[in-house]
Amino acid sequence: MKNITIYDVAKKAGVSPSTVSRVMGSSNHPVSENVRSKILRVAKELNYIPNIQARGLKTQNNASVGVIIPSIDNPFYPQLVRGMSDVAVGHGFSIYLSNCDREYALTDLQVQTMLEHNIKGILSVYIDRTTPSLEQFVERGGILVSLCGRNFAYPGAYNFQTDKVREAEIAVEHLISLGHKKIALIINEINCQIRADKLQGYRQALQKSGIAFNERYLYVYQEEADLADNTKNGDADRGRASVQMLLERSPEVTAILCMNDIMALGVCAELRNRKIRVPEEYSVMGFDDSFFSEFTNPSLTTVALEKYEWGKTLMQFMIDRLEALPDRSDSREVPNDLLVPVHLVERESTGVPRTDNLVIRP
Repeated sequence: MKNITIYDVAKKAGVSPSTVSRVMGSSNHPVSENVRSKILRVAKELNYIPNIQARGLKTQNNASVGVIIPSIDNPFYPQLVRGMSDVAVGHGFSIYLSNCDREYALTDLQVQTMLEHNIKGILSVYIDRTTPSLEQFVERGGILVSLCGRNFAYPGAYNFQTDKVREAEIAVEHLISLGHKKIALIINEINCQIRADKLQGYRQALQKSGIAFNERYLYVYQEEADLADNTKNGDADRGRASVQMLLERSPEVTAILCMNDIMALGVCAELRNRKIRVPEEYSVMGFDDSFFSEFTNPSLTTVALEKYEWGKTLMQFMIDRLEALPDRSDSREVPNDLLVPVHLVERESTGVPRTDNLVIRP
């Protein structure tokens, strides 16, 4: 199948290739409306697709936005990126997606590749360490929009700081309102700010209610080795493995708060395998309101945020900044009400604490 070029469009429209290039490239060079309409009509008839890469080489711009996420496995991030993508495509932009797995050397390498492709805007999601390439990107005039925790901000970036401390407080307050006082927290290694913030929120909510923090109720996975051979499903397997640890170390716990919904899914699955009822014997709760949370058995109580809407808002903010180039006179402060607030979604996996006559089966 022959690729249609601007020369084919020019020949059929009876104009020069340079005129076609100006029209298809949205150039400011004056072209009459009749000629413009004719070129667009012919291009549509021939199914002409502009060569974005060639246009970028000519204009020294790249109609792409870089997006850096920590994990493609967690369904939180694809839903966020979907919102970004829908807005980007509507404005004629594509997305250069980087999955860094919180490996900051890999992040640095991927950002360097973006710099080499002359990408002007990067959206960073919960990446809370400044790398040399990101510093270089900002110094060269690139636009960095960062979704981060409240205790971190990239220098020179537009920082959307979300309150993960408050998210954890919302979850613990819900469990306490049901009567729970012995609440476990299962979380991955505290190697990023948003996890540190969740731990802080967990402890603060207990303290506000007069409940002493108990180190035995905190389960932090430091290494993959903690999972023994159960590594194939990541956080879900961490949740499953944690059940055995919890039943041996602190079976008196009545509620289990998990770092995310995937981990909570693993906890519920393992409890079910052991014939332990949720929520009658253990209440289980997660974060993020992942797409499956409503359809598990029991359905999962969680702290929700509007991932798709957040993605749309972040990308629209980025494109507004890109379209304002080279005017960078605005401050780096962002409105604190652009993102839809997080909220509790109460479902079937949480209930009142079990009574003493129920037997916990290790």
